Amino acid sequence: MYPGIPEYVNPRGRGMYPYLTGSASWYLLTMVNEVFGVEGCLGDLLLDPKLVREQFDAQGDAAILTLFAGRQLRIVYHNPARLDYGDYGIEAVTLNGEPVALERRDGTARLPRAALLALAEGQTHTVDAHLVAR
Repeated sequence: MYPGIPEYVNPRGRGMYPYLTGSASWYLLTMVNEVFGVEGCLGDLLLDPKLVREQFDAQGDAAILTLFAGRQLRIVYHNPARLDYGDYGIEAVTLNGEPVALERRDGTARLPRAALLALAEGQTHTVDAHLVAR
């Protein structure tokens, strides 16, 4: 059960049953996989954001904290031109400030699993994805 989404809490303070419809779990899955575009592809990390202009902050950034390949990742999309979904694609990606070899296709980026497994466990690692006009 995801933390913070039990249907109710019993008298001993234990969360019981996820929402009966499962809607909260599906909402989280939709935000991570579809909106932020963070998903697995044959073991690799695929970045395919579908964020709209309003979801970026004043600096043009949108971030999500997630787990992938047993590593905690903070994925930050940089959109300084404030482009809307459909108008941008990923130009470059850095991992902890270092350029990473990746495969780009149709505005998406695919990071090899080996690059993620080489990261230290128990730390938060930053993936910066820079968005530009298509």
